[in-house]
Amino acid sequence: MPTLLILVRHALSTNNVLEDKLKSELGIDNFKPRYNKEKSCDPEIAVPLGVQQAERLASVFKDTVLDKVPKAFVGAPVELISSTMARALATALPISKELDLPVSVLPEIHEAGGCWTADLGGQPGATPEEIEALYPGFKVDPGVHSTGWWSKEGREKPEEADARAVKIAGRLQDRAKLLDGHRIVVMVTHGDWMQRLLRQIITADVHIAVDFKHLNTATTAIVLPHKEGARTQVIWINKGDHLDQEPSLRDIHDIGHEELGRSSPMSTASSGRCHSPANLHRNLTVPLMNVASTQAGGGAALPAAEER
Repeated sequence: MPTLLILVRHALSTNNVLEDKLKSELGIDNFKPRYNKEKSCDPEIAVPLGVQQAERLASVFKDTVLDKVPKAFVGAPVELISSTMARALATALPISKELDLPVSVLPEIHEAGGCWTADLGGQPGATPEEIEALYPGFKVDPGVHSTGWWSKEGREKPEEADARAVKIAGRLQDRAKLLDGHRIVVMVTHGDWMQRLLRQIITADVHIAVDFKHLNTATTAIVLPHKEGARTQVIWINKGDHLDQEPSLRDIHDIGHEELGRSSPMSTASSGRCHSPANLHRNLTVPLMNVASTQAGGGAALPAAEER
């Protein structure tokens, strides 16, 4: 039966703020070398704007997102999935609290570039134990290594990010064809990699020269084909009703920016050095949600259809 995929871009991060600042100072053609030197491995959401964006999205998620889906999906079961990166986890947290849902944490939907900094190269990233301790109710995919979710020595190549998008698109589409009943999958992920995923889902060509830009915390909704001959249905793209309702929350960050290379859990925006996992959500004003995971199959993100 059909699956409705709702993509959510993370809230404004400290790297987004740094990028905007450097673009203003140095120009769009000259900011990148300094940005790559000063950016955080895995930035937190920015205070106050990023936190406010995440809280506002969560507070109206049912009214402006779930209640606006096609009628066939109203009341359908909802799965909430997040990448392993701090800004996605922090954006998923208030949504999970508002909807009373567990969160499945999937490393394969991280931002293009991976867990990387210019100075330190590849970093291991957060461990499953660190994430689950900081975010009760979040369940990390069991395939994640105990030493951290990122195993490469350096930066992910663009073609590797493309391959991830093709893989996840295929997994979502295959699962939609096998599951019984309508289902909604809410995926909190990242701007650049989200574009790759959308290219593959909508056009079946991850390399096509089309960009799908998203404001921070904006959403896109797509019905995945559930049988041979069915079409992919684009319901909306870059929807930000919550931002329009409160213009002070609207940030025009990086419309037109390539985000490849931004990433790496546990880091500070000013130095590019990784920091303690204890600081992963230190800027959040939203209290931690303490929920029991109810997802079948141990809470693993995007389980096989038979694990439903």
